[in-house]
Amino acid sequence: MNSVRQETIELSGELNEEQTDAVIKIEAELLRGARAYFDANGFTEVVVPHITRATGSCENMDTLFGLDFFGRQAYLRQTGQLYLESFVPRLGRVFCVGPSFRAEPSVDERHLT
Repeated sequence: MNSVRQETIELSGELNEEQTDAVIKIEAELLRGARAYFDANGFTEVVVPHITRATGSCENMDTLFGLDFFGRQAYLRQTGQLYLESFVPRLGRVFCVGPSFRAEPSVDERHLT
């Protein structure tokens, strides 16, 4: 099954399968290197939830993806910052890797809406 990223790239007609595979391998190697750096320098990776009930000052309220989460208002997170900040007092150096979601109008074919 194709990833959303791969399907998006292939649908755009810009890259063929071989090029798409190369991009995915480069991304994987970059993430591997970043994680190795953070690990070697005493950081703890935190897996930040994608769905949250809290919003914060670092989020743009106009671009929140709101959703009904089992009868409660929730949002797709725009940033992991507030979540990470809550762990700093206990864990010290922290980082996260993951997507950010913003409900912005599409300005070109390179962005999903």
